Amino acid sequence: EALLTQIRAAELDGLEVLMFSDTAGRMLNPQFNTPSQRKLNEMLSGHFVTSQQLTAAPFSLTALWDRSVVFAPFNDLSRSVLFSVFLACCLFAVYVLSLRGSVIKPLNRLVGAINLIKTGSFKPVPVRAKEAVEIREVYHALNAMTNEVEALKIRVYEEKLTKQNTQMHLFQLHLRPHFFLNALNNILSFARA
Repeated sequence: EALLTQIRAAELDGLEVLMFSDTAGRMLNPQFNTPSQRKLNEMLSGHFVTSQQLTAAPFSLTALWDRSVVFAPFNDLSRSVLFSVFLACCLFAVYVLSLRGSVIKPLNRLVGAINLIKTGSFKPVPVRAKEAVEIREVYHALNAMTNEVEALKIRVYEEKLTKQNTQMHLFQLHLRPHFFLNALNNILSFARA
């Protein structure tokens, strides 16, 4: 009884009933002493039950706690966890939106510019100052490459024109001696006639 008085004097938050139970698990408190385990479980269902075997006695000390008081810190913790999860979801959404604006949109523009190059359009891609340095470097490299390809196309076209002009000049040189020889042969034929 002195032990129970000392524990009750400690004024533990949520402690409602303090009692002893024997080694068989029967409650020694008359209020909870029932032969039916089912009835005992029903009476204890509204409480948080803790039990500790005492070393010097053949019985256990059992405490019934008010669930709302015992689990109040966990309720606060669960609110904190829910708030943290909500905050993490919001931060993730912000991250996805910023990722969309800083990476996905510029890459879509880059894909569009590459598709234009496939169709033969060599318009330079406008480089925006607000985009990431890496993306701007890719655009500059793409613009330099398209300028070089366009210059190579012009150079190949000019070389073809030069080659055609050279062939035309060569054909003209081949035709001139034939006309000259044919004219001389015609004069010789008229002279003989």
